[in-house]
Amino acid sequence: MGATHRLPQVPFAKLTYVGDLPPGKWLSVVALSLHGHNPCIEGTTAAHSKTPQHSGPIQVDPSNKLVTVPQTPLLNASAIFTICYADGNGTATDLTWRDAYIRVLISKVEIWYRTLLHTALMARFQG
Repeated sequence: MGATHRLPQVPFAKLTYVGDLPPGKWLSVVALSLHGHNPCIEGTTAAHSKTPQHSGPIQVDPSNKLVTVPQTPLLNASAIFTICYADGNGTATDLTWRDAYIRVLISKVEIWYRTLLHTALMARFQG
């Protein structure tokens, strides 16, 4: 499965998610190649401390579904990542870690602006 989503390679990127995972729970961004291409199944991989292949466990803001991805150190721009989630305590011993099956690439481009020019055709009607 190819990655179609992009995460900017910048510290403290803020993301909002939609889904059933309640606020205050846990997410992590983990290199897909780890643990036999199933990194979320093992808490020690999903909740691993921060490296270029692991975001480390990130607690979702308890008042909304806002996630701040620290990227300290920056995630590896040549790897494919998956999003892991847990609705337990987010530690390496948490048995609730699962794969969201959202694949992401890390992009060195943070913002892309595109300007659209619209031409309006105005007609005058006489009654």
